[in-house]
Amino acid sequence: MRHRFVWFADGEPLAVRRRWLPRARLVAPVGELRLTTNRVFLRRSGSRSLDAVEFEPESGSPAARRRDEIINRPIWFATRELLIAVAVVVLPIALVALVVRLLGMLRDAGVWLPQPPSIPFADFDLTDLGAPSWFQDLLDSSDYVLPVVIALGIIWLELRRRRHLLEIIEQREGTDPQ
Repeated sequence: MRHRFVWFADGEPLAVRRRWLPRARLVAPVGELRLTTNRVFLRRSGSRSLDAVEFEPESGSPAARRRDEIINRPIWFATRELLIAVAVVVLPIALVALVVRLLGMLRDAGVWLPQPPSIPFADFDLTDLGAPSWFQDLLDSSDYVLPVVIALGIIWLELRRRRHLLEIIEQREGTDPQ
């Protein structure tokens, strides 16, 4: 899907950009505009800082439903995003393991397959130095666990930021936050 970004001022287009990605950088004589999925960063000409402007999604749109879910059901949203992230990591690993097992079964059945190259990895085990075995297991799985923990932290920080932003918007409108 191609995205078309147009920066209008007084009904006249200042800059146009087509991108595959849902983010773009538009440059015009009045300044620079950086767009992401839900924010616009504006740099006025001569300025060194970017001012972020949050988009307010149209009522009833998928973006509005997603924003409402993030604010009203943060645990459900974070859990779903975490499960998707885990699936993105675990499913390819499981598929590779399945293919390796299938290739091994084919090789055992007499089907000729080329041998994969042997890579000499150093066998370093912390249990030889007196560390408990659970610590070695934790270090061995840290390549998979650490990105999930980092994702949880990022989700938590983003939820905090959005709640704070919603409180500011509601205070400006004169309504009490929920």
